[in-house]
Amino acid sequence: MLRSARVVAVLVAAALCGPAAAAGPARTPPDTWSTAGYQQLRFGMGPGDVEDALKKGEGPLYLDKELELATPMPGIALGAPTGSRVNVAGRGTTAVVFAFWQNQLYLVAIVFTGGDKDPGTPEWFKEVSRLLSEKYGASESCGKEECSWTKGDLNVRLGISLEAKDKTGGLEYKSIPLSAKVDKAIEDFKKDPKVNAKDL
Repeated sequence: MLRSARVVAVLVAAALCGPAAAAGPARTPPDTWSTAGYQQLRFGMGPGDVEDALKKGEGPLYLDKELELATPMPGIALGAPTGSRVNVAGRGTTAVVFAFWQNQLYLVAIVFTGGDKDPGTPEWFKEVSRLLSEKYGASESCGKEECSWTKGDLNVRLGISLEAKDKTGGLEYKSIPLSAKVDKAIEDFKKDPKVNAKDL
């Protein structure tokens, strides 16, 4: 499976199966938020800010109850509200996941399936790639199953797995500076989780 689909699958599994965070939703000062994000959300928002934005219903993402969070490792929290669904170029999604680093939104992952016998998946992938290129400029890398765009602090990655039975794929919107911190923290945590957990 390609990287994007694999990463999204891991995010969804952790968000749906991990233990819920006990603390109330944290908020961050709006002047610390990035101008980049996805729809009505901005990177740097706290879980409480994301919850507020989703409950307002001003975009395709919405929430009709509290945003429950899972904590797969110290410093990282994931939320996958069942109420949020978006339509990507005419094809519905199966899940939307929000990832936070030290209470700052750094990634929005959208999961979709194309159907186990859908011959239109490659054409759909090309259409979404075209739409993203119109919005973010030419893709910096693009193949049959994965394309990537970068604009300022935002990285957008579209991926599908044509060999998977249900053609699972994902669309990721992530903060480049916050994601870099997360990647380093995860590597440090893997090396010595007992020592480094206190620093996350």
